[in-house]
Amino acid sequence: MLVGGASDVGFEGLMESWEATWPQGREMIERIRAAHRKAELAGVDLMAQSPMADGLRG
Repeated sequence: MLVGGASDVGFEGLMESWEATWPQGREMIERIRAAHRKAELAGVDLMAQSPMADGLRG
């Protein structure tokens, strides 16, 4: 991911990759997922407000 980038990877793909590389962070990752779900239900796109809105460029 660091060499080729991940601009084509969506939020859930990023979370799955993060979970695979940081198993001890499962609780934090679930909190991030919950925050994104809550925002999505409220009609807010957190990724659009993020510096990673266009993905992680390589």
